[in-house]
Amino acid sequence: MELCLSNYLIIYLTKNAKKIIAVSPSIKNILVNNYKIPKKKIKIILNGVNSDKFKVIEKKYARKKLKIPPTKLVLSYVGRMVKSKGYNLLKKLALNFDGELIIVNDEADKYFSSYHNIKTFKYVKQSTLNLIYSASDGLILPSVSSEGMPLVLLESLSSGTPLLVANALGNTDILNPLISEKFKPNNLKELLNKIHLLKNKSPQECRKYAEKYKWETCVEEYIKIYENWI
Repeated sequence: MELCLSNYLIIYLTKNAKKIIAVSPSIKNILVNNYKIPKKKIKIILNGVNSDKFKVIEKKYARKKLKIPPTKLVLSYVGRMVKSKGYNLLKKLALNFDGELIIVNDEADKYFSSYHNIKTFKYVKQSTLNLIYSASDGLILPSVSSEGMPLVLLESLSSGTPLLVANALGNTDILNPLISEKFKPNNLKELLNKIHLLKNKSPQECRKYAEKYKWETCVEEYIKIYENWI
């Protein structure tokens, strides 16, 4: 959460709200430490994923559908092109490994058109996004600043694909070594060293982990809170 004009609105709303929902433990800590919100006023409800739409698809089939070489090392990135997301690290990565990067963003061509090993997608349907996750050896999230609870992490895990995540606040709240690898933000050397460890992650383990964060469970938690205040 950046300290800016919108913080006055945040302060007003959090002060007058009966209950505040934080989407991760890190966000709760920010609210408590930066905004002096009482802990008892905050409830953590992690984001949920639609596990029916994001399911495990055979990698060979997914790559055939997307016209991606079957044996190539593939990492995917789904997100905005802003500095806080660490997209500049993707450029350095593309120049230093012999795999392929899939980038999903409406402006991806503007930033990556000159890279021979980067495949870009603009807006895609959820079914295509499911294919992209399933075709990848890992989803990379190189953020350099705190995030709430990126939904793409859960979508990837639900698709059976492990994570390669920069160790920024919010990104790693739910992760463990069975389904992810962490690296220091903007640290290309550490990132490259962690890539080969993704092959040890099981698609079934990723899916199992994601099922703890089903959207239905998330909705039930929200309903309970609203019922208590009606």
